[in-house]
Amino acid sequence: LHRELYKALAGFGASGWECSASACPTVATGKWGCGVFNGCNTIKLLLQWIAASQCGRELLFYVFDGLPDGLQQLVSDLQATEVSVSAVWAALLGAHEAAELTDEQALVCHLREALLKNNQAGAKT
Repeated sequence: LHRELYKALAGFGASGWECSASACPTVATGKWGCGVFNGCNTIKLLLQWIAASQCGRELLFYVFDGLPDGLQQLVSDLQATEVSVSAVWAALLGAHEAAELTDEQALVCHLREALLKNNQAGAKT
């Protein structure tokens, strides 16, 4: 998880004048490594959302084949309740420790339970 987050932070936090957050406030991205590499859609979306939020950028996440069941609703609920970036990160780490990262549906359920029942204030996603 850390390596994937660092990659997104490096890409979204570029500080050159032509790609600063003020010059390019939006990041358009997608499911990195979720094709032949069998990456987890939910993890990729949330890690990139965390990175974009921390870098002060809006995230546009494009997919060709849709998102797993329940993920779009989870994102909408997180936005509506203003769950903190640190809470999302903590929930992902908790899911990793609970070994719930292999099943998309179990992961979405774990995150919903961890984040919406224990909403914390802080930096907004």
